[in-house]
Amino acid sequence: MKTELKKIIALGLLISSTAFSAAENTKGLLPEVKLNSDNEDVNQQTAFKSEVLITKAENKAIDSLVQILKKKKGAADEADLNYRLAELYMRRAKSGRFFDLNEKSNLKLNKLGMQSQKSIESLKSAIAIYNKIEKDFPKYNDMAAVLFNNALAHLQTKQTERSKDLYNKLIAEHSKSNLIPDALLEVGEIYYNQQSFSVALEKFQKIDAYPKSKAYPYGLYKSAWCLYNLKQTDAGVQKLLSVVKNNPADSTDQKKYNLRKESLRDLTLFVGESVPPQELFAFFSRITTENELGEVIMNLAHLYESHSRFKEISIFVKEFIDKYPKNINAAKAYSTLIETNETLKQRDTVISYMKKMGDFCKTEINTECKTEFRKVSLDISKKWWDIWLKNKKHTEFSKLTEQAFEILLSQEDSSAPDSTSRYAYAELLFQQEKFELAGTNYEQASTNKSLDKTKAHDALYGALFSLEKQMEKEQKTEDALLVEKQKNLALRYISEFKNGEHFESLQFKLGFIAYKQQDYDVSLKALAPFASAAKNKDLRTKAEDIILDIYNIKKDYINIQKFAEVAATKSSDEARKKSLNQMMEEAHYSQIQTDSATLDTQKRITLLKEFSTKHKNSKLSQDALW
Repeated sequence: MKTELKKIIALGLLISSTAFSAAENTKGLLPEVKLNSDNEDVNQQTAFKSEVLITKAENKAIDSLVQILKKKKGAADEADLNYRLAELYMRRAKSGRFFDLNEKSNLKLNKLGMQSQKSIESLKSAIAIYNKIEKDFPKYNDMAAVLFNNALAHLQTKQTERSKDLYNKLIAEHSKSNLIPDALLEVGEIYYNQQSFSVALEKFQKIDAYPKSKAYPYGLYKSAWCLYNLKQTDAGVQKLLSVVKNNPADSTDQKKYNLRKESLRDLTLFVGESVPPQELFAFFSRITTENELGEVIMNLAHLYESHSRFKEISIFVKEFIDKYPKNINAAKAYSTLIETNETLKQRDTVISYMKKMGDFCKTEINTECKTEFRKVSLDISKKWWDIWLKNKKHTEFSKLTEQAFEILLSQEDSSAPDSTSRYAYAELLFQQEKFELAGTNYEQASTNKSLDKTKAHDALYGALFSLEKQMEKEQKTEDALLVEKQKNLALRYISEFKNGEHFESLQFKLGFIAYKQQDYDVSLKALAPFASAAKNKDLRTKAEDIILDIYNIKKDYINIQKFAEVAATKSSDEARKKSLNQMMEEAHYSQIQTDSATLDTQKRITLLKEFSTKHKNSKLSQDALW
């Protein structure tokens, strides 16, 4: 062989070995010409550069090999050279597929002075060469590989019937080829996709004769599905059990692990329709590891749920939890039991499982358990809350919702308190007139900084209002401890919500509390603004009355006169004016009585005469003269 030919063949083999280094781990001699998630490299730029380098080498090898073939017509190695050329086109189809899927690739290739050949074009070129070898070199020693790869290329170009014929020809004419199991698997897959399940089953079952081939477990697996579609479920179950047995859970081979996982998943479908629910746990516990069993049980639950067989779900899920209470899937199992019993309206059972799930998740470190518990508990609480809101006479749901909230909040993460749920719980308690407990939960919710400002405002005011209702209900309006708590909550409100809806009324409340506690100077300071400028007439009147009473208690008759006079000028109510004028008269008279103790007789007479003249229509005027 000439030196140039050796270089071209070596280059072609290098590309082939790079491209098909995983051939032993794939079906057939060549891998399928398609990209999967592994090919979509995270670093697209690196992948692009690699494909460009490979494509350059491919193009160079193809061009050179085409030239050599022109000179090698009739040579002994012509068929072999054609086969190598077809291999190069198949590899270039893979590169073409990469560029097809990356929209900006063509622009980049043009800048590099290259032109991307579409994947389909490379496949057609490979097909033409394979067809030529089959026609012109019928005795080619590697004809089985030609037929297999040609079938694969036809399948990739959607020429399904031709692909099927090529696989069948390979199986019929090259029975000793090591490609037979792969060909049976591929052609069986075609028949299966065409829903020719009997023919597909025949192909898959022939792979049983090759137990050491990589296609063997796939043949068993696909046979199971053919049997299932042919309504031979029991036979299909036995096939899947063989797959599980031949692919142990501790296998380091990812493909074996995936096939086992798929088979276990499919078994839930197969046996879920034929094995009684009370036998399902025992059936699967014999063939699975503990972790696998949990996943299988959940798949069974989903299957039964899709068929609305809710009553039977609890049978095998409960048995699983009872036997494996610490399983990684226990949280999902509890969640399933809660949702199932809620569907069945078994509310007492729902509460029971919520408690058990809460206790279980409390001891678990993994956050998934707590997340699952919170999700299902919130869903149930919200549903019952909505039902109760529609009919508040339905006390059953108020009690159920209360229990649900209690369970949910008992597992609250102190570092991330669930104030939204606590606020809803407080609302429910208030509606049930459990004012003390409602106030406690309102206040606790209001202290959480993560709560939105509107909810925080409502929660704090809810705590105040609940306390007020509690004091009224228990007749403890004078209880010192409760009044002090009321004052502290009001102080918090006016400090945190200066533009709050209840700011003015709570400022007044603080003035009133100070008055009740005989802290008169604080009360006067708090209430003075209301007496002078309050928009609310009732608050203004109440403030005036309290201030006048404080002056009276302090026997400050001069300020009573001044304050009452100003208040009277502002009032449009004649009865109010009359009352205030009377206060002024009485304060004036009392002030004279007080002053008289230190004045001589003539001065006292003068003051009393002046009072009588000023208030000539008053009863006190007569008293003064007398």
